[in-house]
Amino acid sequence: MKLAMLIWSRVRQYWKYHKLLLCLFLIGGTLSSVVFCYFYGNSLQLMEFLTSDDPYYRRYNVYLALEMGTDIPRPDFEISFEGLEKVAQNELAESVTMFAWFFSFEEDDGIIEGDNATLSYGLAAQIGDRPELPMFSGSTDLKAEPDGVIVPYFSNLVAGDTVRICGVERKVIGKTKDDFYYVAYEFYRSIGAPVDEATVISRGRLDLENDPLTSILQEAFPECTLRTPANWARAFEKRAIEDTLYGVCPIYLVSLISFMYLLRYLMDTTTSMVAVSRIVGARKWQIFGLCLAEVLALCALVTGTGIGVHIWLYDSVFVHLNSLENLVYRIVDYWAAFAYMMGLNVLVALFFVRKYASIPPIALRRQAE
Repeated sequence: MKLAMLIWSRVRQYWKYHKLLLCLFLIGGTLSSVVFCYFYGNSLQLMEFLTSDDPYYRRYNVYLALEMGTDIPRPDFEISFEGLEKVAQNELAESVTMFAWFFSFEEDDGIIEGDNATLSYGLAAQIGDRPELPMFSGSTDLKAEPDGVIVPYFSNLVAGDTVRICGVERKVIGKTKDDFYYVAYEFYRSIGAPVDEATVISRGRLDLENDPLTSILQEAFPECTLRTPANWARAFEKRAIEDTLYGVCPIYLVSLISFMYLLRYLMDTTTSMVAVSRIVGARKWQIFGLCLAEVLALCALVTGTGIGVHIWLYDSVFVHLNSLENLVYRIVDYWAAFAYMMGLNVLVALFFVRKYASIPPIALRRQAE
């Protein structure tokens, strides 16, 4: 209580003699906090993952060619086309895409003939209505053209050319930005291509904690390695700390240091109070603690106010400025933003207030005069 009264008395001194400077600090600090909240939500992949309906964030990867929970290849594994078809028929699944990893072109492999590409490649097929592939040119409708093939971005072929896949001639109907040659599902099965991996796209976002599609895939492929949106969420959460520290925090730090100099100027105008405290016997650490508590109290005020302004104006202003569609801030996101900003406030404040504990009382008195 006594500490709070001391801080309040110093703030009243600022308001009495330096209203303009104090207002500049409060307004500037609040705006800096608002900007931090904006960039925190719009620059982290975790926030994009939690709010986006992009199929990339609704994918479930089943690695049939790997031992469960490892990256160790399974030398003998059975291709379960029936299991994949059953998953594709489930109402929770929008589509299933299967992949065969071939890795590189060889003159005598006989898999892809008539293409001069030199990068690694693979074969893919889809069950169900998969979302549009990212395309360079041409069509993606293999249902309308079951004898066609969609070639990868590094292929030298264009729409209208022909290529032989496992000895069977296919007509190129388009070129995708993906790494695989896409063919019709029936043709994929007829040539006996393996299924090293399958990607299931869910029909809409599902609950990460209680995901029914994960249970279905675990039951259908009990011996396979499975990667789900919950795995991606944990990975993005780990990356969020690094992304914030190296991406968002430096922007806030620059503005924080600028306004901290302003606050330091205000504190220099009350050195007489510090001098009196030192003369009557206050210890260095007590003076340091008082100055640090004052700075952090003001920083907490502008930080909390900035977060409040962001929440208040979010639906009317910031939702229209977001770079991400359907971006929703959770309470935990605001608490995380507050923690990051206060952490930076502490670090910068320690640097700015340390001088008040090291200056002798006489020097403080002379500076005050």
